Amino acid sequence: MKTYTFAPIAAREYPTPHLLDNPYIWGSVQFCVNVSEKPYSPELEAAMTAHGIEWVHCPVSEEPDADWLPSFAVALPKLYRAFKEGKKQIVHCDLGNNRSRSLVEAFYYAINRKHFSDEYKGEFNHLIYNCKEGHLPDVSELELRIQLMVGLLPNWSTPEEDKMRQKLLTPTLKYRDSDRYRRQVEALKNLMEFDYCGTMDLDRYYETGELPENEVDRKLFLDLAEKGEI
Repeated sequence: MKTYTFAPIAAREYPTPHLLDNPYIWGSVQFCVNVSEKPYSPELEAAMTAHGIEWVHCPVSEEPDADWLPSFAVALPKLYRAFKEGKKQIVHCDLGNNRSRSLVEAFYYAINRKHFSDEYKGEFNHLIYNCKEGHLPDVSELELRIQLMVGLLPNWSTPEEDKMRQKLLTPTLKYRDSDRYRRQVEALKNLMEFDYCGTMDLDRYYETGELPENEVDRKLFLDLAEKGEI
């Protein structure tokens, strides 16, 4: 199976139990993200399990008003963790032409801090095309949120802090139109200018599960929250 050169990951079409038996395509695959709206049948789930493949269903719709951010927020941390564990991965939608490629390109940005070049309908790639179609936030904001999704900004331990973080990750479409939301984004961008996201030792986190100390970052974040900026 042809994979991207930056990681052992591929964008494919929707699988069948018979297709899983093809070692050229699915051989040694250990993790799979289904971004099709269609969940697996019991037969396909059984075949996945028999082949030792973990999977997660993060449905993404191509309807004009569909919001992709919540599903990306679930899928990207799981792709990143599997990548750190050295697992071969497949992302699939129905045909493997747009939604799956967009998620892979978001994953590429997460680990490379630049966008993957794969021209699509006149845009630089599928991900940027879907930002402009309104399925995702504008590109500069999405870049920031991708870093939040994969944990490159500090993790917070209390339920209140985690709830706040989740609100940042998956704002509703209505909330995105608010002045408060725009102030929130600007505050986060200002933090990024001071290398706010560079404090977390990801290798240590994924190897040991231990979070580093982020007291200064956490205090700064909560101070902004108290001022109504976050």
